[in-house]
Amino acid sequence: VLGEGAYGSVHPARLALTGEKVALKKISKRYTNSSDFFTETDALLRIYDNGGHPNISGLRDMYEDSTHFYLVMDLITGGELFDHLSNDGAYSEADAARLVFEIASALAFMHGVGVIHGDIKPENLMLCSRKRRGGTIKIIDFGCAITQPVETGTTGYWPPERFRGHKLTPNVDTWALGIIVYIMLMGFHPFDVDCDRSDEEVAAAIQKNPHPPMDEMHVGHLSESAKDLIRRLMESDPDKRMTAYELMHHEWVQGE
Repeated sequence: VLGEGAYGSVHPARLALTGEKVALKKISKRYTNSSDFFTETDALLRIYDNGGHPNISGLRDMYEDSTHFYLVMDLITGGELFDHLSNDGAYSEADAARLVFEIASALAFMHGVGVIHGDIKPENLMLCSRKRRGGTIKIIDFGCAITQPVETGTTGYWPPERFRGHKLTPNVDTWALGIIVYIMLMGFHPFDVDCDRSDEEVAAAIQKNPHPPMDEMHVGHLSESAKDLIRRLMESDPDKRMTAYELMHHEWVQGE
């Protein structure tokens, strides 16, 4: 078993015709009236119907029997970004920028086909290689995607407007990516500098002051373009926040 969740499990498998290794997500029909199930499959089908994206864990096929639905997905073996950060610490700006471009490209694609992920976090970003450099990154887990209520997702990555119950826009994903960029470069969450807060305390900190620590003591070693990117991704006003498309073309991501 590769993983287990509230509604099913993920198993390694092979395609009969080619022998290619894939991941098989097995979901009990007892849970298929769940909004998470319909949300995830709707999102994956929208992405699939629009040609897919190399940095999104793709749906290969879907079938069912009397007791289960089966989603045939890409097999990703390099581990979560969360684990890479926990084990190896912060990234260099160059290495982070390469991965951030791939994530931004995937977000721009899914936003363009009407999908908001809604739960972007290091645990939902998978590396295709266990090596620090060279592997691509893929977005996984669309259980909170598109039109889920504001309560879903991980509150430590929520932008200020989600706490106020505002309608979701694609820029909820770019705020979350801003937090991830900060973690990748600094090694800690911007609203949990001492790494000792609970999820509830992090959420309270975001609501109290939604501005990441950008003083010289914390980010003095970062390039000016990296600081600019973080500020624009973590803009508290969603209408002024950088979009995924704009992020793809930012000078820091482009290595300028």
